[in-house]
Amino acid sequence: MRSVKKKSMIMARAILYGTGILIILLVGAFLSLQTRPVRDVIKGLIVKTIEQNTRSACRIESLNGNLISRFEIKGIELKDSMTGVPLMAAGRIEASYSIPMLLAKVLWINRLAIDGVSVNLLQAKDGTWNFELPASENPPENIPETLPDKPMVSKSSSGYKVEIRRLLVSGSDITLSQQTASDQDVWHLTGINGQARLRVGKDISAKIKQLAVCLDSPYMIIKDLTGEIRYDSDAHRMDFTNTRIIGEKSDFSVNGRLHFRSMARI
Repeated sequence: MRSVKKKSMIMARAILYGTGILIILLVGAFLSLQTRPVRDVIKGLIVKTIEQNTRSACRIESLNGNLISRFEIKGIELKDSMTGVPLMAAGRIEASYSIPMLLAKVLWINRLAIDGVSVNLLQAKDGTWNFELPASENPPENIPETLPDKPMVSKSSSGYKVEIRRLLVSGSDITLSQQTASDQDVWHLTGINGQARLRVGKDISAKIKQLAVCLDSPYMIIKDLTGEIRYDSDAHRMDFTNTRIIGEKSDFSVNGRLHFRSMARI
């Protein structure tokens, strides 16, 4: 009996000491994230990741938050690394999230607030966008003579989903330009303010609580848009459910389906 009791006490102490060490490590990791040198390192990693995956030069003024469950970025700016033309600028981006949900392959964002964002998108004549990396002039060696009919999709990355429980956008605008053979078409979306719940996976769905935007060509002011919009990328189809649009002199609701493939054949 004494030997069994002694073993139980030793095991209990081992569990207690192990738990204590784990708590100390977690507290130490949390406190280290609050130091400026660690924040600067993380900020540098974010900048490096953006610059390596886009054709942009990135600058971040400050990074705040505990970084475990939330962060706040102030003064972010992206410029075309080749021309110096601004691609995106934002006064503030704040996000709170749940890291454990990554185990279920879900990027779970409780709240994403975007203030004062200005986006400038340009599509060239060849169809490439100004944020895309330029194609390599020297093609890689050992390219197979025949390529598969369907592109290979990485199972590790394709299984992830994005769930934004509350998306808040205020005081933002988008400039969209498209170069043609003889001219350039430009659209401006200004005064974008909205609240929505967004889900990105095999398809994209948005439950819009409120959205206001002004479009210059054709001239249109949407004072309020609510409802659910879902885009099916496989079927190239957009579904509208109880979507209400209020303009300057109009107020109507939409329940229907829009097929983009059918429109392309017209």
